[in-house]
Amino acid sequence: MHVQVKQLKEKSQAELAISVPARDFEAYIERAAKELTKDKPLKGFRPGKAPLNIVMEVFGQERVLHEAVERALPHFFVQAAVDEEVEAINKPSVTITTLGLEKPFEFTAKVDVLPEVQVADVKKLAVEERNVAVKDEEVEQELTRIAKMRAKPLEVVRGAQAGDVVTVDFDVQMNGATIPGGSSKNHPVELGEGHFVPDFEKGLTGVRAGEERTFEMGFPADYAKKDVAGQKAQVHVKAHSVQQLVLPALDDAFAKSLGKFENIADLKGKLRENIQHEKDHKESDRRRSELMEKLAEASTFGFIPEILIEREIDSRLQELAQMLTLQQKTIEDYLKKQSKTVKQLRADLRKSAERAVKVGIAMRAFAKEQNIEVTDEEIEAQTQEYLARFKNTKVATKEINPDKLREDITLVLRNQKALDKLEELAGFEPHRH
Repeated sequence: MHVQVKQLKEKSQAELAISVPARDFEAYIERAAKELTKDKPLKGFRPGKAPLNIVMEVFGQERVLHEAVERALPHFFVQAAVDEEVEAINKPSVTITTLGLEKPFEFTAKVDVLPEVQVADVKKLAVEERNVAVKDEEVEQELTRIAKMRAKPLEVVRGAQAGDVVTVDFDVQMNGATIPGGSSKNHPVELGEGHFVPDFEKGLTGVRAGEERTFEMGFPADYAKKDVAGQKAQVHVKAHSVQQLVLPALDDAFAKSLGKFENIADLKGKLRENIQHEKDHKESDRRRSELMEKLAEASTFGFIPEILIEREIDSRLQELAQMLTLQQKTIEDYLKKQSKTVKQLRADLRKSAERAVKVGIAMRAFAKEQNIEVTDEEIEAQTQEYLARFKNTKVATKEINPDKLREDITLVLRNQKALDKLEELAGFEPHRH
């Protein structure tokens, strides 16, 4: 096979002129003839066994050649793209130039490719380094949170105050009608935790078991439900109980009750270690995200094919649809609430999609520039670790596409290594995985 590649850099395209020798194309002609006579066997011949010249007479040379092209074209294009290191990102636009019996199969394929990128100097990227040291009060807050999970409720006859749990029936109305999701029975409310609208908790302060109250409540201007944000509502509540949460003493006995801790100091030390690990992880994620954004901003790109941006928008719409499904809603519900069309929503997503595409292209070019590779041993280790999550490994290997799994793991490992290198070159210590 002979291949000539012409780079159309101004459009981020490649044009491949491919010539397949007649002897190589003949195999596809014969295969096409067999396939045509499998479903419709010719009289006097077993399915798929009729001679080529007979098949040509019955089905016509044009039909046989068309079937041969359908099978040969994808194979020879992919082989040519791999051999010539053409990074195609969509199906090619094909023009057949020579086709016939005992002739070479020749065609040109024009395809979009990843744009050329001049990757910025990572060492010149300015990214803030934040102090993520754990404060003593953070350890105390976590200790209190754990203690509250083991707190014992104590019925009290006094009025409710911060820290108490008040169990109530409530009904929230606007213009004389209960708002959607605005009523509940035997609903526990922990005062001071901020899980409810501030005016709602304020209205419950001082309430006693058995008492009924009606009060006005204002929804914050930034309230999640836009249809009630910034508006006033009337609330009627009936309190069933007021309970004080009695926390256990934060001493050595409490620490030992939680597990293998020698004393309260040992527990606090472990909590500090866990909090530090979480903060380090979050800081690394923030830093990596900022580094990638700045790398893309400082890099120079050739023409970015429209298909990459459209794919990213499609991906974001799919994620939105999945999230809405969990809420038992649809894209149509979302669009109606936002008073938008699909076209307008796609337009809203376009800018962030373009930015994400640039980040992806820049990181790919950076990984290539840094000669970042993933070994078979690393892929195998990650594959086995993934499969170990399933109770039955044999069943898992049957249900999972091994090639797709290997491809996904390779991509994840390469990205991870690229991010480690990016942090390192920017002067930061990479987060340990």
